[in-house]
Amino acid sequence: MAGQFIPIIANQDYETFRRILDPHLPNTYEKWLDLVDQMTGDNISRGRASKPIELNPHEFSRYCEATGSSPNLHILKNFAHEKGIGHEY
Repeated sequence: MAGQFIPIIANQDYETFRRILDPHLPNTYEKWLDLVDQMTGDNISRGRASKPIELNPHEFSRYCEATGSSPNLHILKNFAHEKGIGHEY
């Protein structure tokens, strides 16, 4: 079964991520957790394992700068994958 890294944001980092990703993140942390549950459920329905990976907003900013990417949810998922396979930023 193939796996996919699920971006996990700590409650204390959520507002920092919201400033970086505005308007791409939900307005509340609770809605973010609902989105994480949805991503996990989508993986399960497709037969993929979900591997949570906790993200740091400062590392994410460095990743965006290093890759020339504009912050959005797709880039956040890419960052989770890169961090999950061992890359550091």
